[in-house]
Amino acid sequence: MDWREVGRCRMDILKMAPRKLFEEYSEARKKPCIVHFAGYQKPWDVADCDFSEYFWKYASDSPYYTRLIYYIRRCLEDEVNVPAPVSQVENLEEKESFVRRLSAVFFPYKSRRREILKKVVKSSYIFDGRN
Repeated sequence: MDWREVGRCRMDILKMAPRKLFEEYSEARKKPCIVHFAGYQKPWDVADCDFSEYFWKYASDSPYYTRLIYYIRRCLEDEVNVPAPVSQVENLEEKESFVRRLSAVFFPYKSRRREILKKVVKSSYIFDGRN
């Protein structure tokens, strides 16, 4: 896996790997020799991220352990006090509902305008499968 694979997650890349390589990777994950937290989640920010158990095992032997615990506790408390964001799905459903209501007004069901709009949308670049 090339480190320059920007914007693609590890599993997206590994899904395309040959079966033997994927199996070797899966086996190597069971007993890692070196763990490099190169992803966006770090165990000192996200306590239960991938392979965090190794980090916390060695951190507990470190003189900085109490400081790390204090830091992660503050991060968790901050998360609890922040209002939960509206999920993207809920936001999309609200927008879709608004568009549907609006289209029902301007493009009534079985109307000539609606049929013309459907033809235009189907023939547009966005919906023809070339994106």
